Amino acid sequence: MSLTVVILACLGFFLDQRVWAHVGGQNKPFCSAWPSAVVPQGGHVTLWCHYRPGFNIFTLYKEDGVPVPELYKRIFWNSFLISPVTAAHAGTYRCRVFHPHSPTEWSAPSNPLVIMVTGLYEKPSLSAQPGPTVPTGENVTLSCSSRRSFDMYHLSREGEAHELRLPAVPSVNGTFQADFPLGPATHGGNYRCFGSLRDSPYEWSDPSDPLPVSVTDAAVMNPEPAGDRTVNREDSDEQDPQEVTYTQLDHCVFTRGKITRPSQRPKTPPTDTSVYIELPNAEPRSLSPAHEHHRQAWRGLLGRQQPCLKTGFTAPVPAAGI
Repeated sequence: MSLTVVILACLGFFLDQRVWAHVGGQNKPFCSAWPSAVVPQGGHVTLWCHYRPGFNIFTLYKEDGVPVPELYKRIFWNSFLISPVTAAHAGTYRCRVFHPHSPTEWSAPSNPLVIMVTGLYEKPSLSAQPGPTVPTGENVTLSCSSRRSFDMYHLSREGEAHELRLPAVPSVNGTFQADFPLGPATHGGNYRCFGSLRDSPYEWSDPSDPLPVSVTDAAVMNPEPAGDRTVNREDSDEQDPQEVTYTQLDHCVFTRGKITRPSQRPKTPPTDTSVYIELPNAEPRSLSPAHEHHRQAWRGLLGRQQPCLKTGFTAPVPAAGI
């Protein structure tokens, strides 16, 4: 055998040891559950025992809780399916891989794998303080409560494997509650909580209804005011004041006379008489730019001639949204 082949073989063995030592530890397998270690009653879960390639035979045992008869003195290949899941399957599992070169022919025990079974009690309720929608950086607290005397509450976020646990305490309204402070809000998500009892910590209640928590920008939560929009509605029986548009129309009666030159006109303009008449249900009208131009020109030419009788009117304009 050449030196190159020996070096490559040693390198492959070294890398193989590094990879599996990272997963489960030296001579120690790694136990996992698929699709999740939190399983509803009546569902199914597959337990896997991972070790180095070529080592596929393993044994599985339960450390606590009710013994599982189908595991007793059984040897499995790659994985073990539990279906349907019952309350008896809740607990801590470990596996050991058959290792013919080991003095005991078995590997060291794997990491502990805890299987939680849900749906054994009625669901608790979950709420958020100050609310499910908070600006970035504001503290938010999720409260899990129930009238059942749970000893422990478990809070989980969708997409995350780990869960938070807090003991339940009696509240003034007769419920048992736990408050989970999440600290300054940075990102949202869907949350659920479960309740459990001290004597059976891996047997959980039904999950609470999902609580979506949204985190928004502070500028969206508190927009700058656009102005004073206060509306006085102290007396709801009286008709609300509405916006009124005033329009003046000139109806002039001219008489024959000599037109006075602009330079000879008095500095003080004549006093006009304006009459304003309120016309109910009248539509407001205004002069076009061309008509306004001609009206101003006529007034400049007439000078001290008979003043025009200006007739104005007011017309109520419906307020927006009414």
